[in-house]
Parts: sequence; structure tokens; C-alpha cells
Amino acid sequence: MKHVKASLKYLFTALLIACSSAAVQAVPMVSLSPSTSYGLVGDTMYVDLLWSGDSGDYLGAWDVDISYDSTVVSYSGASFHTGVDSWGCIICGDGSVSGTIDLYESSLDSVANLIANQDGLGNAFTLATLEFQALADGFSGLVFGASIFGDEIGNAITPKLVNGGICIGDDLCATPVPEPGSLLLMLLGGLGLVSRRIIHRSWSQRRQMVRH
Repeated sequence: MKHVKASLKYLFTALLIACSSAAVQAVPMVSLSPSTSYGLVGDTMYVDLLWSGDSGDYLGAWDVDISYDSTVVSYSGASFHTGVDSWGCIICGDGSVSGTIDLYESSLDSVANLIANQDGLGNAFTLATLEFQALADGFSGLVFGASIFGDEIGNAITPKLVNGGICIGDDLCATPVPEPGSLLLMLLGGLGLVSRRIIHRSWSQRRQMVRH
């Protein structure tokens, strides 16, 4: 019986270690930088589409859809960088329509050259730079839609996708904050409500004690 318990203990420990290792293993990420861009009507805005991976994470092809609010900003186009293909933008394109950005790229590098190129960049680099024109005050989310990614040999991978946004206007798209006077009144009202409940509970307890 002791041997069975010991074996189960070792098995449980091994499973715990395996689960912990899987939990801490980093997932590649595709994000937008800055996470929120700020500007005024008439400004030209630039947002980078970024790949971030650990050693051993490689990107050989990608196709992303990003939606935006076409009443707040207009999309002007994208310039591709050389992290995926050291030759530049050869198999790449922009099939965007109003409200949706559709970009794709596939590497012509050999597997060895792609790995060497991305290792040299620390496995973190810019895929493309997006250009927008600010049309009106407001906030436009930049939200990933249907997207496909492949590693250095064409296997499908699923990096974490992190959305972004563009804020146009002097108010920086801030959420209204209660004025100090209003905040104080709200606080005093809350304290009064709590006090009444405490007093009511105290009187109820006293009445019950008197009855008993």
C-alpha cells in the first residue's frame, strides 16, 4: 500500500511539473503599437503591426483582417517590413476595403535564412506600418478579425492577437470623472446608508434580547 501511495505521489508531482511548464511557456503575439494612438482631425496617424515571439518562434506567412471605424479615420495604406521576407514585399498585398484592413505576406526565404533573419531580430519585429487619416473626433477600435499565420515550414500557428485603437480629439476620449463636490456627496450618501443599516440592525438585536 505504501508503494502505491508513493507511486501516486510521484505521478502527481510529475503531472504538476508538466502542467506548470506548459503554463509558463510563452505564446507568440501579434499586436498593434502604440496600443492607442492619439491625434486631432486632419492628422496622419501611424500604427505598427508587431510580431513578438521567443527563441524558436518563427513566422513564415500571415494574413490578417483588422476592422476600424471609417467615420473616425480613413485607411491610407501599409508599408511592409523585412522581418518575414528579407527580400522585401514580394508575395504580399493589401486587399482592404472601407472599414476593414486585409493584409497578407508570405516569405520567399529558405527556412535556414528565415530562421537566421528572425533570430537576428530577436524574434520580435514589425510586420507592417499602417497609415490613417483622422476624419472626426471619436474613438476607433482596431480589432483583429479572421487571421491566419504559418511558421517557417508552413504549419499553422495561433499567436495571441492584441487589439488597439485610435483616439481623435482634444478630450483624449476620456471617460467623464465626477467632480470633487459630486464625489463627496456620493460618498456621504453611501456612509449615511451604511450608518442607518447598522443602527437598524442594533435596535433589532436589542428588541430581540428584551423579548427573551
